[in-house]
Amino acid sequence: MSLTIHYLQGEEKLKIRALYEATFDDSKDYVDYLFDGPVFENDVLVLEKDGKLCSMLQLVPKRMIYNGEVCTIHYIFAVATDESERRNGYMGMLLEKVFEDLKAKGEPFVYLVPVDTTVYKKFGFRVAYLKSKYKFGKEPNQVRVYQPNTLDAVILEKFCRRYLPVKYDTYLVHDQAYFQKVFKELQIDKGYLIYHPRGEQINGYTLVASDGSILESVFVHQPDEIVLHGYTPWVMIKELSSDCKVGRMFINDET
Repeated sequence: MSLTIHYLQGEEKLKIRALYEATFDDSKDYVDYLFDGPVFENDVLVLEKDGKLCSMLQLVPKRMIYNGEVCTIHYIFAVATDESERRNGYMGMLLEKVFEDLKAKGEPFVYLVPVDTTVYKKFGFRVAYLKSKYKFGKEPNQVRVYQPNTLDAVILEKFCRRYLPVKYDTYLVHDQAYFQKVFKELQIDKGYLIYHPRGEQINGYTLVASDGSILESVFVHQPDEIVLHGYTPWVMIKELSSDCKVGRMFINDET
């Protein structure tokens, strides 16, 4: 038996599509979108046994504010093992490779959004961010935008640049590129953007999925139209350096 762990290059990355579709319950439109573009921007790490694809994950580069500086931090995405090859320790082998490679690059930590936090605790991950669970309350004072555009990206970038540093130490860079990608995925999902006005000013915004669930909500003052229903473990991080100091974190996306 021959086991190999390696990164796929170029068109090779398309070979993971069958395992992705067998593992994740995403729409065909989203899978087409992922494999038409974003997958080629990611590092795709696989484990093969005698030439058979057994296990995989993707490393998504994210622009993040950390210690007051913009840096690249990787997000572990689409972790999957073929059903017939599970419980063989293959995912642990991939994660160890990831830790080794990113540590060599000087990255302070790596993060993921787990389905089950207990799975990753044994690999040294810890919960670093609790996501606020919001629901819509009374009829909201809001402006809905079903097809956000470049102007919306400009407006939200300015809002986040002013607000996020006040509250958080470590957070995704919410620039126009971030919002353009989010808007594309909202369009695929048939979701929408909500502005929350406060007088003549923008008090905040909410990104809403097609099923009405709140994906992300950023605001100065909590709007009356959304109600907090507690928190859920959301982001887990693995520290790769002894002086890693994440502090107050904000990561409210999975992409």
